[in-house]
Order: sequence, then structure tokens, then C-alpha cells
Amino acid sequence: MHTVISPGKRDSSTFRRRGPAVLICNHVSYVDAARHRRSVPRPVRFVMDHQIFKIPVLSFIFRTGRAIPIAPAREDPDALERAYDQIAKALEEAT
Repeated sequence: MHTVISPGKRDSSTFRRRGPAVLICNHVSYVDAARHRRSVPRPVRFVMDHQIFKIPVLSFIFRTGRAIPIAPAREDPDALERAYDQIAKALEEAT
């Protein structure tokens, strides 16, 4: 692990400037995307629950922001595999 950022920390100098990075939000909130996108000085891709991703109107925003929908294997194993593939590709593109 390179860096751990506490929720209240806003010092963007602690984020890696290059290479792949994973930013993990441990709860579901629509505020996380806006807050983290502003505080991280590099492109951010969000992985989000596939049901939230499908909400009308919001879905357009999520797709425009290039969010990656993910589903539990028991609900949609194909969606889970697609998410893993998209996440791997996004991390490769960040190198």
C-alpha cells in the first residue's frame, strides 16, 4: 500500500501523480464521487453497484463519468467478469 488517506484529509500532495492507484470508498454515497473527484489531482474511475448504475438520469451521469458497474457473482457473474476486465484495463492505462 502506498498511501492511506483519512476521510477528512484534503492534501492532494499525498496522491501518486503517475501509475495505477486504487481509491476505495467503504460505503455507498452519491457524495463520494463529487468529493473525491475534486480532491484527487488525476483522473478517477469509480466502481459502483450495478443497481445504482442503472438509476434513470443518474445512469447518464455515471456513464459519462466512465464509472464501472459491478455486480455480485450470485446476481450477475457476467457483469462481475466485465467489471474485473474494465478495472484491469483502467489500471493498465494508468501506467
